Amino acid sequence: MIKGLVKKHKVIIIIFLLSLFLRLLTFGLLIDNYGTGSFYLANNTEVLDGNDTQHYVIIASNISEHGVYSRFINEPFEPDSLRTPLLPLYFLPFIHFLGFSSVWLAMLLLVIILSAIPVEAYYLAKLFLSNKLSLVAGLLVALQPLMIYFTSITEPDMLMIFLFLLVIYHFCLYYINNTSKNLLLSALLLGLMTLAKPVGIYIAVILVIFVALKIIKNKKVFLNLFLFIFIFGLIISPWLYRNYQVFGTVDISAIKSTNLYLYYTVGFEKNNEVLPVDLGERQPVKNIKYQKEYVSLAVDRILNQPIAYTMHHLIGTLRSMLAGDLQEIYHKGHSNILPFSLDLEGRVNITDSLQSGKLLVVIKSILLNFNLLLRYLILTILYILVAFGWLMSYKSNKKTFVLFTMFGVLIAYFFLSSGPFVSPKYRLPIMPLLLIMSLYTFSNMKKNKINDKKIVIASGTYLPEISGQSTFVDNFKKNLPADYELVIVAYGNKTEVVNNNIYYIKRNIFRHLNYYLTIRNQAKDAVIIYAQDLVSSGLPAALAKRSSNYLVVRIGGDFLWEKMVNTGKTEVPISQYYQQPKSLLEKLYLKLYHYVINKSDKLIFNTPWPQKWYADYFNISINKISVIQNPFTINNKIDVNDSVIGDEIIYAGRFIPLKNLERLIEAFKKIKTDKKLVIIGAGPQYNDLQKLAASDQRIAIVDKMNQAQLWQRIAKSYLFILPSISEFNPNVAIEALSLHKPVILTKEVGLSDDLKSKFVLADPLSVDSIEKQIEYLLNGENYKNFLDNLSIGDLSYDWSKVMSEHIEVFNSIINQINVLNIGTDRGLAGGKKLGDAIARHRAYGEHVDNLDIITYSSSRDNLLGLKISDNVTGYATNSLFKIFFVFDVIKIFRKINKQHKINIVVCQDPFVPALAGLFLKIFYHVKLQINFHGDFWQNKNWLKENPINFIFLLISKFTVPFADAIRVMSDGQKLKLGSYAKKARVISTPVDIKKILDSSQTVSSEGALMVLHVGRDDKVKDYDTLLKSWNIINTDLNTDKKKRVMFYQSGADQELDKAKAALGQAGLDINIIKLGRKDHDSLIKYYNQANVVMLSSTSESFGKVLIEASAAGKPVVSTSTTGAKEIIVDQKNGYLVPIGDANGLAEKIIYLLENSDKAKAMGETGREMVVKKYGHNTEKIIKLWQDIIKNNI
Repeated sequence: MIKGLVKKHKVIIIIFLLSLFLRLLTFGLLIDNYGTGSFYLANNTEVLDGNDTQHYVIIASNISEHGVYSRFINEPFEPDSLRTPLLPLYFLPFIHFLGFSSVWLAMLLLVIILSAIPVEAYYLAKLFLSNKLSLVAGLLVALQPLMIYFTSITEPDMLMIFLFLLVIYHFCLYYINNTSKNLLLSALLLGLMTLAKPVGIYIAVILVIFVALKIIKNKKVFLNLFLFIFIFGLIISPWLYRNYQVFGTVDISAIKSTNLYLYYTVGFEKNNEVLPVDLGERQPVKNIKYQKEYVSLAVDRILNQPIAYTMHHLIGTLRSMLAGDLQEIYHKGHSNILPFSLDLEGRVNITDSLQSGKLLVVIKSILLNFNLLLRYLILTILYILVAFGWLMSYKSNKKTFVLFTMFGVLIAYFFLSSGPFVSPKYRLPIMPLLLIMSLYTFSNMKKNKINDKKIVIASGTYLPEISGQSTFVDNFKKNLPADYELVIVAYGNKTEVVNNNIYYIKRNIFRHLNYYLTIRNQAKDAVIIYAQDLVSSGLPAALAKRSSNYLVVRIGGDFLWEKMVNTGKTEVPISQYYQQPKSLLEKLYLKLYHYVINKSDKLIFNTPWPQKWYADYFNISINKISVIQNPFTINNKIDVNDSVIGDEIIYAGRFIPLKNLERLIEAFKKIKTDKKLVIIGAGPQYNDLQKLAASDQRIAIVDKMNQAQLWQRIAKSYLFILPSISEFNPNVAIEALSLHKPVILTKEVGLSDDLKSKFVLADPLSVDSIEKQIEYLLNGENYKNFLDNLSIGDLSYDWSKVMSEHIEVFNSIINQINVLNIGTDRGLAGGKKLGDAIARHRAYGEHVDNLDIITYSSSRDNLLGLKISDNVTGYATNSLFKIFFVFDVIKIFRKINKQHKINIVVCQDPFVPALAGLFLKIFYHVKLQINFHGDFWQNKNWLKENPINFIFLLISKFTVPFADAIRVMSDGQKLKLGSYAKKARVISTPVDIKKILDSSQTVSSEGALMVLHVGRDDKVKDYDTLLKSWNIINTDLNTDKKKRVMFYQSGADQELDKAKAALGQAGLDINIIKLGRKDHDSLIKYYNQANVVMLSSTSESFGKVLIEASAAGKPVVSTSTTGAKEIIVDQKNGYLVPIGDANGLAEKIIYLLENSDKAKAMGETGREMVVKKYGHNTEKIIKLWQDIIKNNI
């Protein structure tokens, strides 16, 4: 039974035991270093001086000895109204029955009770997070240094936090499950919390507000609200009654006046302040009887210098947000319990410097203090993650969003209420809330699954309104393959939703905001947002675009040019517009154009016509542009003799200046004909056109009609005319032509030459030209010839072609492989090069659309980056400090992502690069691949190399769970990943084996045998063992003159020198040739010349050197690392010896040097093995990326 309980609750037990151990350890250290008086900061068991932390035990002692609730240590024992009673009442039985010296026992029991706080945090986190992330939250609370410390101090802060978390837990349960009992329990606990610290009063106000929010939806909540207030009041009422009886006022504590008058406004005193009370009493400012007067004085101080005080308060709040835990322990006088020394004397006073305007002094102080800078960065990241967690909750769960909003209000309250009284202890109550909200960011990264068949169309209009856009969108909807999901968002005369996939946004003052919100909501799981113009639909779509969306903008017109024409600011055709000077208004609009174009992933023009001026003016890459013509069909199967020829010359469209209707009417008036000019449509020029046409009875202005009626009327007309200033791709004109009607069209049109030849073209700016072309077609013979010519050809570009081209464009951007590689190889960004890294990445680039590499470099390196090929580019971070690397990665990523949308981030190790990649995954929804190029997990040798490796191991344990794929170098590494092995693939670093096989070039070794080692300057290469083995070989062969052996090393410097110095004279006797960092082509020559290639590493995830040596036909000898065991089959293509075994290495190398036939046979076997096993790794990496994109891991 006990085993079953332990197994069931093992997580809780682990958290509690860890918490208890750390707190008991601190408890013991305090007693050991400072005695039992340390619990109330006297640091002397015998002395009570009445400091703040002693108040609670003094009150308990005075109740026991004198029967009075007083914090004073000597007579007269005036009653106290500053300290609330819960903690004194806890101490009372211990002091009363066991004496004052038993405080340590009371504290020990309290420490055990308060060790459950991390368990509370775990249970609270489970309401919002997964079990694993809840465990993380609980463990982080358990490890919080200041919480551990304050648990052993006789102040009520930790008791308050204990009760606070219980209050919040039950309140959240009430909100989530609508269980009244949890609300009532939270009210009871909140009452007790208020008796621990008066802050509970303000927490109660916040919770009442959030209970009241439920009343809006459920009036039954009124009863719950009443009971909540009643129970809370019932718990605190005895204390309120006592204060009324003793001090004549109903209040919980005098802390308000104490803080405001003595702490917050100190330094803001007014001249000649008059205290409103008799100062004969002890500390009247801390007496609740005078609280109103002292608060009034403090408020007067604030109002006297409001700006200065506001700055003072806000700086204090900011400092509390960023204050360090260990500094608090130092200032409390308990720094001896820390495992290291801490000296804060002589540091810059940040508050004073900020208030005096010495910003540069503050910045310099922060930058020169690494620990301070690191703390500021970590806490800043925490608060950013909290904000993102809150935003994510809005999208995922409304109840969670409300509760997180409440958490946010509580967080703001605790920080703001701390004011100028800077202390990290104000962060402690809300630390669990901060951790839960920040971890929620990670828990929701995969919540929004993208439907790669969902398209959201953002259109300016849609049916029943008639326009080119509405016609296009409707046909797009009809012809989209059935396996796609389509949502249409358009402006309309009223707000409505049709069939859950057509959203009309009413044209009112809020239309743009509502339009944006609708697109944003509908596109949360869409792969494509397809906007139908750059401004009215394009701008909201660009703003609504998430990093998981691709934005495609169709440009079938030009909003700005149209606006300028329609407002009379210009009359030039669109083809000339971008060569003209621009007004300030135009420049502002063009900025919006730039923004939308930069946010877009593809621009679709319906004609090649505007491509050039757009590409030139906006500096658009030609790869970002596609041309898909509007559909049209000119049907040659209609018999001319069967067609109806009426007497109407028809225009249909909007009544706006760019349609050039005034010139059309003027031209028609000059023509002598009995035909009629019928102008169909609507728009701002309606009345003006009515007046202009009134003098000619042949001209009719007709209201707009539905599409079917319009086509019917055009089919019975004489001809159709569209004399616009410019037209990109006039659907209505093409439709009229398909109805076998002659069409007079503006010559400023973007149609292809073949299609333009089917129209009669007129100069839109010339009335005479329009008149001439109408008269031309009024001639019966010309009219018949036009129709005859029209029937000769059959031009067709139907919707099946349009749709197939759209699908092709969509797939081209969805299936793009744009990879970002984050690592530390400076050679890829213009630094010193080692090996074949550049050649490998150039090869990767041949299989992807874009490969960008961000590599760490110091500001001292000042690297300029490297253009490796047309689509492969290396960027250097040139970071001021290493801890800025993550932020520099994000900054460079943002620039790259604007050029082409990154969809995979590859991190070259699971440490800092993986942290950077994780941030990009969270904020930009990229896929995350983490590489293990080293043998990091379950490797004691690696941990021993450097103490910081333990920190790196913890980071890797944090980052790996969020990876979409893991690439390891060997099967041994994969086994060590445990449950994460299912998303791991074994793909070693690609080696250009063919290049090595084809090379026969060597270098001279001066007739000596060559032992070659290739490795970077790193402790993991174990140069001590390497040099010891070389010393043994040197002694055995060179000294006895059996063989002359020379030892070559490429890649190392300082570590090799250290190992050589450690050997003393023996190290000097070894004939070592230091090659430095060789490029790969040069290195191949040394492989070809070598007799044996060796590695002495303590840890290798793979061992690329061993593969390259084998490809060159050389035997290899290596320590038995995880990677080496993948490549070497012992006694077949080389030898494996235990790690650190210099004698073993030397023995095997000597054997091979003395038995050349055996060495040659092993080399040939190794060549065959690596060609078969490692010859296609580049293709495997590309396949991995393709599978990551398709979620096939």
